[in-house]
Amino acid sequence: MRRKPVILFVVVILLVSLSIVLGACQAAPTATPTMAKPTPAPSPAVAAPTPITAPPTPTKVAALTQPAATAAPATPAPKGTASKGKIVVAMAAEAETMEPGRSVAYANQIVAHNILDYLVWRDNKTQQLRPVLAEKWEQVAPERWRFTIRTGVKFQDGSPVDTQTIAWNINRLNNPSHPDMQVQANFPDLKEAVAVDANTLDLVSKVPDPIMPMRALEMPISSKKFIEETPELIPTKAVGSGPYKFVEWNRGQYVKLTANPDYWGPPPAVK
Repeated sequence: MRRKPVILFVVVILLVSLSIVLGACQAAPTATPTMAKPTPAPSPAVAAPTPITAPPTPTKVAALTQPAATAAPATPAPKGTASKGKIVVAMAAEAETMEPGRSVAYANQIVAHNILDYLVWRDNKTQQLRPVLAEKWEQVAPERWRFTIRTGVKFQDGSPVDTQTIAWNINRLNNPSHPDMQVQANFPDLKEAVAVDANTLDLVSKVPDPIMPMRALEMPISSKKFIEETPELIPTKAVGSGPYKFVEWNRGQYVKLTANPDYWGPPPAVK
């Protein structure tokens, strides 16, 4: 009867001891969260960042991105130097006549375009109309175009190139009794040329013509003095205000021209 209580007591003591050991084992992990975290020392790099100084690169970029206008402009080319040298141009055919407008042969065009001036011409690069004897032009009415004529230009015989002479030239070429092939073929609706004043010329058409300035490419302007005073020389000689002067025509051989020293524009390169 006395052994049972002893055994039970021992068992109870063993169970209590085991529960204490187990409790101690389970409580150990919960102790970690309650431990105070060490405060890390402030990093000097984070707390006080080193200021970033501007590198030299921006200075170089600024120098490279300066506007082009600040650069010294190229020295403009002089208006022209004295013509010099000689050139021989071979053509497949001979000019038929020196009288402007009487022939549309290519050889005639080459000779005329060097000796005579026109109201306008085409730019060799852009193919746009550029001023020659006419400095500007505008359409002032459906059938009327107004041209402002360059001042101070002279023909190679010394006579002035003015609106009266230009109008006389165009009306002469447009006269049905004068068998001109350029103006009458390329400007069939031309009515008349009118000298409005010393610097203003009007080209009047029978019907509205929006391409009047382009047709002015086919209106060669010759010296009125030369035509009226020496009509016998009209078929064999030409006098205009262009960059080259007529010198000699040896039929079947050559036509010789020379640079016009009094030309109003830049002197031609070849003499």
